[in-house]
Amino acid sequence: MNIVYLCEYPQYTEIVAKWIFEEFVKDIKPEITFDMVLSKLKKRKKNDMPVTLVALEDDLCLGTVSLFDNDLKNRPDLKPWLASLIVTKEFRNTGVGRILVDGIIEIAKDRNYKQLYLRTEKAVDYYKKLGWDYVEETFDNNIGEKTHIFMKSIL
Repeated sequence: MNIVYLCEYPQYTEIVAKWIFEEFVKDIKPEITFDMVLSKLKKRKKNDMPVTLVALEDDLCLGTVSLFDNDLKNRPDLKPWLASLIVTKEFRNTGVGRILVDGIIEIAKDRNYKQLYLRTEKAVDYYKKLGWDYVEETFDNNIGEKTHIFMKSIL
């Protein structure tokens, strides 16, 4: 398995856009269309923010994750953020998610960040298992529900 920048493998951009749209956008932000998500992903560059990685095995895309400057508007003081971790159902519980997370951690380290944040509504136990520190529960007005913030020291 290889962890690579999505921008270097544009043939996977549409499937990644579909995953992100279905999981994080469609039912939460109806004003954002699939084409808007696709367009943003097509514009991503290796050395800019946000950056998106994918896990590839042979010609199969197994999952994706991104690094954002901010992923929670009511906490602009926290940055950067691991975001949009998705692993296809067939490859969950195989370590792909952990490897993608580690890839984002390495990018954050290379960019001289000392910590990394994430937010989740559903995967609290998963991130605790990966060794992330729980920071707080807060309310995200954009999605209209509670979310949990985690932090990882990456010195």
